[in-house]
Amino acid sequence: MNMKVCAWMVVKDDVFYVDLAIKSVLPYVDGVYIQDQLSTDGTTERIKQLQEEYPGKIIHELEDTDVKERFESTYNEPLWRTTALRRAEEIFDPQFLLKLDADEFYTPHFFEQLKNLEAPLQCKTFNSLMISGERFISTKYRAACPDDERRDRFENKYYDPHILFWSRRVKVNYIRNPAFPNSYLHCIMSPEPTPTHWVPGLCVLHLHRTFGPKAKIFWEEGGEKLDKKPYNPKEQCPNWYNHRVNMGTAERLDFNWPDYVLERWSQWGEIWE
Repeated sequence: MNMKVCAWMVVKDDVFYVDLAIKSVLPYVDGVYIQDQLSTDGTTERIKQLQEEYPGKIIHELEDTDVKERFESTYNEPLWRTTALRRAEEIFDPQFLLKLDADEFYTPHFFEQLKNLEAPLQCKTFNSLMISGERFISTKYRAACPDDERRDRFENKYYDPHILFWSRRVKVNYIRNPAFPNSYLHCIMSPEPTPTHWVPGLCVLHLHRTFGPKAKIFWEEGGEKLDKKPYNPKEQCPNWYNHRVNMGTAERLDFNWPDYVLERWSQWGEIWE
């Protein structure tokens, strides 16, 4: 791509997912900035391994936020997200920013669409891209809850819209969300980088409900327990698996997961279609 893009992220104790997220964007961006809030579970070491594999591509900095748990009530999420964003801008001097969470995975489709938007006239017509954050119940089925049924201008269903890519010319900061007056969590962008261009198709996948330690929490949220490995919510948590927000209304999509994701998936539990 001709446009200069920097991905940036804030991490703390996400060793199971973090390298999957970083690998999903590395071939397409000019650099990745990581604010590591003193991880103790091996996240830091895994990031350093990636730095050795991709020299000069990843900048990793440690930041002490004075909280033990990243999402406890005193954690000032708007402050630390904005701090990481400013450092990413200072280090890489990008034209565009791409927000990345440790348990997210960007698809090649997103970057293909981004390349199609590189024509100068098109780039001047928007300040950000809105994309659908999908979650998969298996390798081939994505959630499609009827309560969240939305359609884009092409009449395709989409799930959980996000602005994760925007122009640096909009000086975005993160501020406290007025909808959560007693918490710093779920912070919002200010100013919002409008106008926004909608990108259809599978663009970013949320892994935390698909497999791994975070997914286990969701699988067990109805009271069913995964008490033995390999974990298989299809068999061990049938009420959760067949619920209407999961396989009860799921749609089949032929998405080709990369081998490095499938390998990590198989370390946690069974893989099925």
